[in-house]
Amino acid sequence: MECKILNPQTTRRGITVVSLHYGLNPKYDEEWARKTRASMDPDKWNQEYEISYLTPDGQPVIHVEPAIHFRDIEPIAGKVLWRGWDFGYRAPACVVTQMNMKDQWCWYWAIVGENETTYNFGKRVMELCDAKFPPGKDDRNRTIEQLWLDFCDPHGVNATENADINSIDALQAAHQDRYRKRMSLRWARIKFEVGISLIRERLPLRNDGEPGILISNACELLKEGALGGYHFPDDRKSGEHPEFPAKDGHYIHPFDALRYIAVCNFKTHTPQAMNTKDWDALEQRLEHIHSSHHTDDPFQRFGINQLAGVD
Repeated sequence: MECKILNPQTTRRGITVVSLHYGLNPKYDEEWARKTRASMDPDKWNQEYEISYLTPDGQPVIHVEPAIHFRDIEPIAGKVLWRGWDFGYRAPACVVTQMNMKDQWCWYWAIVGENETTYNFGKRVMELCDAKFPPGKDDRNRTIEQLWLDFCDPHGVNATENADINSIDALQAAHQDRYRKRMSLRWARIKFEVGISLIRERLPLRNDGEPGILISNACELLKEGALGGYHFPDDRKSGEHPEFPAKDGHYIHPFDALRYIAVCNFKTHTPQAMNTKDWDALEQRLEHIHSSHHTDDPFQRFGINQLAGVD
């Protein structure tokens, strides 16, 4: 293994500061490097051990292995679904995900609108979600209520050009018109690199030999995006910021929606909630399910934390 000094720098006071490569430590041999690198996202390895923050032109933003991450998976009836929304201009996007019983984040479905307003897109997606993710049945053939938690782009609170209401209000209006109640919606203002790191950290194999993220074989959009459709700019001279994904107008939107879910669920902070009353009502419903002593409650076997997708 090559032993090297990385990034030597001299301060204004003439003090030389160097970073020593891990290979200088005899405890970190080639076998350690091989195993450790295999368990980490490549970008994370480069940042922590090679002290490199470069993102090669055109490279995928995340790294997946089809044989590991692509699976035939189905939603779990009676367990909360996480839905993410991105308000791309005339190309909004939505993703549907869920935490399974093994604490794996399952990506089931995604869609990108075509020249649609947020209201029209939201209304169409809600109709599709009702059809694709209907209430389940328990072992006694009783209906299991399908619960949703929704997460969105924090910039949706901003006024948009040529629109009477902002994107979040438009989405709420679509939900109100269809279900006669407001959507339980949350968002958080977190830097891009933090959000994407939360996704990358769940991709490697865990100690149980399973990855922290599974992508449905039925969702071509998310599979294509994970394999490189969602990528860094090909040409750094194009004017795009190299540390951000290419603005392709397609794959970037559903993966932004996934990022909004991640920052509200995998990072310790308090998300900003637009309609706290509705969110609290849902949490009270989950608490009621959890505290129920009726053995015939079809939700009883899941519990509040599993229903909400919380560890």
